[in-house]
Amino acid sequence: MKRLLSALFALVVVGCAYNCDKEMDKIRSQYGEPEEVNSYDSGGYHSVSWWYWSKGKEFTFTWSKDKACERSTYTFSPITKPVTDEDRRCVETNKRVVDRETTGNGCPTCP
Repeated sequence: MKRLLSALFALVVVGCAYNCDKEMDKIRSQYGEPEEVNSYDSGGYHSVSWWYWSKGKEFTFTWSKDKACERSTYTFSPITKPVTDEDRRCVETNKRVVDRETTGNGCPTCP
């Protein structure tokens, strides 16, 4: 009973936090480690993009304290040579979204 009360107290005081750990693990197990990672965090909003240049795929994971994980999947022509800034600009302009998925209805990660 004491353990349950402690857990409830922590939940009320700290609250729940969403994240994309499970979705990231699924992509990592299917495609391996990303070739490039870009992250952005601001005021509780998180966005992480995983680039698989040689496979022509980008996965962007976004979440916040109040929003469950959303994974967007983009495709583009694979780039097998070292990626340049010009390649990045071209891909950003021409990539297309092929899948968007939001996961979680409750609090997936609680203290």
